Amino acid sequence: MAADTKSPRLPAAPALQLGNFVPFRLNRLAAEVSEHLAETYRERFGLDVPEWRVIATVGPERGCTAQYIAGSTRMHKTRVSRAIAHLEELGLMERTSSSHDRREMLLRLSKTGRRMYQELVPLAL
Repeated sequence: MAADTKSPRLPAAPALQLGNFVPFRLNRLAAEVSEHLAETYRERFGLDVPEWRVIATVGPERGCTAQYIAGSTRMHKTRVSRAIAHLEELGLMERTSSSHDRREMLLRLSKTGRRMYQELVPLAL
């Protein structure tokens, strides 16, 4: 007896309309809002997206690590590191050694950085 070599027909999969796909739409919305804020921060403060995200993350903290910033913002550690370095060059951020672990560097806003943070928050909100 010969085996039936035909495979059963699978039902047709529904078409994915990317424009109606909620994760895609949320991603687009987030990108648009971020770009709008970036324009404001670039024009008013000379900051790019990674820099203002770092300031927004460090602002309410008494001290945090670059690792904490990367985890909170989901930015790659290289982008975080570059943003921190630039903010330090601008005099907006300071590094201090942790009292618990001298190898760990804590980041905090300088007085100038804190003033900028206080201007950034109302714009973001």
